[in-house]
Amino acid sequence: MLLDVALAVALGGDCLADVAMLRCEPAVFGPVASDPTVSRLIDTLAASGEKALQATRAARSEVRGRV
Repeated sequence: MLLDVALAVALGGDCLADVAMLRCEPAVFGPVASDPTVSRLIDTLAASGEKALQATRAARSEVRGRV
């Protein structure tokens, strides 16, 4: 889901609901999280504070290592 949000931002989106533009091209982006699901994810991450930030950094590091 974070990838959906990142792609939406990279394509010029400026709010969470902009992930909807990814849903217009399922052949390109595949399944895309719904707006309520993205909102719940952001709420959960915000409530988790430093723990969520550390997990996100670790995942990003692992992906960069693979690439």
